[in-house]
Amino acid sequence: MQAAYAPTSSNPSGAIKASWFLIIGTCAVSLIPALDFAAWLIAAPILFVTLVLGIIAMSKGATGQGIMILLATLIFAPGFIALAPIVTTTLLGAAVDSANASYQP
Repeated sequence: MQAAYAPTSSNPSGAIKASWFLIIGTCAVSLIPALDFAAWLIAAPILFVTLVLGIIAMSKGATGQGIMILLATLIFAPGFIALAPIVTTTLLGAAVDSANASYQP
């Protein structure tokens, strides 16, 4: 009886593409003004997955891409997710105030 053998791939392009897709998608979701803190509930597990995928990419030989994924996961994305709801809610509030000010019954 032959044992099942699953060949391992040394090409990390799938992990790299998946990481960037998840990071950009998570940042895009955080732009929705109504989510506020819920964006963190969505982002925390996704950013953990991208951290693991960045480490996998580095271990497979894509050191530069892996470092960029780790930096985006640990620094850029959390900062963006923290500031995006504040900015979008402020802009939405300003737009509503402007619309209410120009309305004359």
